[in-house]
Amino acid sequence: MPYNLNLIAPSGYSPACKIEQAAKIWKSMSNLIDDLQVGKIKQRINLRFGGNELERQSDLYLDSFSNLHLKENINIAMPIRGGYGLSRIIDKVNWSKIADIINNNNIKVVGHSDFTLFHLAVYKFTKTITYAGPMFTSDFCVDNINELDSFMLDSFNKVLNLEAISYDILPHSLNKDNHSEGILWGGNLTMICTLVGSEYMPDISEGILFIEDINEPPYRIERSLHQLYHSGILQKQSALIFGNFSSYKTTEYDNGYSLQHVVDYWQHKLSPFNVKIFTNLAFGHCKTKATLPIGKICKIINNQLLI
Repeated sequence: MPYNLNLIAPSGYSPACKIEQAAKIWKSMSNLIDDLQVGKIKQRINLRFGGNELERQSDLYLDSFSNLHLKENINIAMPIRGGYGLSRIIDKVNWSKIADIINNNNIKVVGHSDFTLFHLAVYKFTKTITYAGPMFTSDFCVDNINELDSFMLDSFNKVLNLEAISYDILPHSLNKDNHSEGILWGGNLTMICTLVGSEYMPDISEGILFIEDINEPPYRIERSLHQLYHSGILQKQSALIFGNFSSYKTTEYDNGYSLQHVVDYWQHKLSPFNVKIFTNLAFGHCKTKATLPIGKICKIINNQLLI
């Protein structure tokens, strides 16, 4: 089934050439995208942002979607990229109104990175399910369609078409069992931590929390998880899944301290609370990327995350 795409830029900007190339690839897959909208959004650059704050705030209401709305197709809203910017406008939007627009038009809102703030805030206030997944120039700007990651595309298509799919994950050796069920939530760890103590942080118990990050060395990952722990969030989850942590560097001072040490540390620390630890989820700032419904009740059975 073809998709109608509404581009938004609530965070960073992308170079015009990348937006144009991603649009070319998108059309080659028999999907619809408004050329006028592409032309407008590629000109929207304000400092490091994809437009001024009013433009980026307006994007969250999906104002330009009406040009592509066809009931027989699946409607998608997707950021051109992540970066930074949603923190500036998160307190200026009407989340109930946004949820009404999403639900009344059957829009699948997809993105990751900085967009984690959107996913968690709209779920907190409205329980609306949105999707952690690919973004426009980050994942669709390739030289030709054959370079698109097949896992990413298969996951994207199946999840948005509400088909069953499962993702392989690895259990920690100290798990008492490897089965779990709960609300799937999470995203970029740094962005999750920015919401701790705010009205935008959802209160989820017995959930399946997945995390990823980029350019954050192991000690910073551990430090961020301590913030969630000391806030009482980690220990009330059913499972914690580590996704992809990319582009970080360790130094001589780390003295062998690695991401695996972080995983082992948290398995020991969370064992008294029966929080199960898993790793190797294909999600994050990486080419091979799952699409994950935030807010949906999911299961972990036989070392697979069932969507």
